[in-house]
Amino acid sequence: MPHDPHIEQTKAQDAQQLWLTRHEVPDAGTDASAHVVLGEDMMVGGMGKGGDTVLNTDGWKERLGVSSVAPSVDEELADMTIDLEVFREYAKAVGAATDEFLTNATDEQLAKEIGSAKQPLITVLANIGVPHIAEHWGEIAALKGVQGLKGLPF
Repeated sequence: MPHDPHIEQTKAQDAQQLWLTRHEVPDAGTDASAHVVLGEDMMVGGMGKGGDTVLNTDGWKERLGVSSVAPSVDEELADMTIDLEVFREYAKAVGAATDEFLTNATDEQLAKEIGSAKQPLITVLANIGVPHIAEHWGEIAALKGVQGLKGLPF
């Protein structure tokens, strides 16, 4: 079988991601990728759509082996190995659901007050959702960098 550098690169990236799942990530306490995607599903599906998370559809709970999008699931994630192909499919589905929601959300949906602080959903997404994702992607990039891999794609 001929050597395929793309396959080797993918295997290295998978090994890198598995390393991340086994080591504590600051603030997430688990695999930052899963934490970020589950958090997005919670904010958009759980808060924005009123509980209509991607995790609760199409057998994602069973396929991922994850019980909920709640922050308490971080401890559960720390003790499991994530099937990266399934996780990538889930992440794409969450991204598509987020795009669909934000494209079609009404002013009333975006102004809906959520959480104990009773802030509009759009404020929560802008002040928590976006920085939350950037923070954890930065952590992932730093962990890759200290292991000799390219931390960011630019």
